Amino acid sequence: MKKRAAKGETIVTGIVTPAAWDESFNVTSVKISASGEKDYLVDQQGKGNELIRCVREHLKVRGRVAQDAAGHRIITVEEFEKVEGEASAEG
Repeated sequence: MKKRAAKGETIVTGIVTPAAWDESFNVTSVKISASGEKDYLVDQQGKGNELIRCVREHLKVRGRVAQDAAGHRIITVEEFEKVEGEASAEG
């Protein structure tokens, strides 16, 4: 993964946690839980869909962050990689 985010992009480091489940308790969407109690819902488009297989893993994610009408942070994932250590947010 590139070390720096391009203009308008953010790098978030945190743990992938479930955000929603279906009626059979399969994870249908995830979020990145970063330090400072910041959560970033993962846009399921493109690479974001791959993060469903990474629940409970510590990742560094590069992408674009926006807010929805309810004020939730949503990240559209460009790249991600597994990392070791505590979760934190950069940006």
